Amino acid sequence: MSLKYRADIDGLRAIAVLGVLLYHLDAGLVPGGYVGVDVFFVISGFLISKIIYGEIEAGTFSITRFYVRRARRILPALLSVVLFTSVAAMAVLYPTERMEYAKSAVASMLFSANFYFFATLNYFAPAADEIPLLHLWSLGIEEQFYIVFPVLALLLTRLRRRLFTLALGVLFLASLVACIKTLHVDPSRAFYLLPFRAFELLVGSLAALVPATWRPQRLGASSLSWLGIAAIGGAMYGFDKDTPFPGGLHCCPPPARSC
Repeated sequence: MSLKYRADIDGLRAIAVLGVLLYHLDAGLVPGGYVGVDVFFVISGFLISKIIYGEIEAGTFSITRFYVRRARRILPALLSVVLFTSVAAMAVLYPTERMEYAKSAVASMLFSANFYFFATLNYFAPAADEIPLLHLWSLGIEEQFYIVFPVLALLLTRLRRRLFTLALGVLFLASLVACIKTLHVDPSRAFYLLPFRAFELLVGSLAALVPATWRPQRLGASSLSWLGIAAIGGAMYGFDKDTPFPGGLHCCPPPARSC
């Protein structure tokens, strides 16, 4: 199932990408630009869920076909990034650094970079900007979600629509609360691991349940759009590298952060 082109989603992607790029170019330009990754989480949850819901409703959904499509979409780009980064790493890194890089490359190819960086980054680890593949932690989050969610959706769609929505809402709240609680005691765990990030993808999954035929009044739609843009902009310019994130605001140091 293919989705109709959505210019508004492309616009959100552009805002998210611009925030991330400017943050890495100079954190002073957009101090909270790293939240662009979280915008992508919501978009990914929405698009994938929309496809899954539509195919389940049509009776054409296949988990195997879903995973094959994901592999065809992700692997070429992932292989290219890891290959070219590896060539550069072999040329500029010291032998001990190459060993650590190789481990992170293997973890990235197995869609488990977030596990690897959670387990290995510590006070004595290099700064985030010095770890070539650190940005692939977010891909690990997404792919792990894609492994779990289709199976979950197949099981939950046997329920009535209201119960299905309620079940997703409960999972969303459980993940959000767990993230807020964990951020207070273990910010790296809250930052890198799927159970504490799933609420962001589930926001998209819940939004995908809104019927395509629903059309709010023009003034209401415009107001909601500007409210969303204001929320993203407020986070990008109101947060910085010292803001405990994601979840509630607690007095905890953030983990090594990269988009």
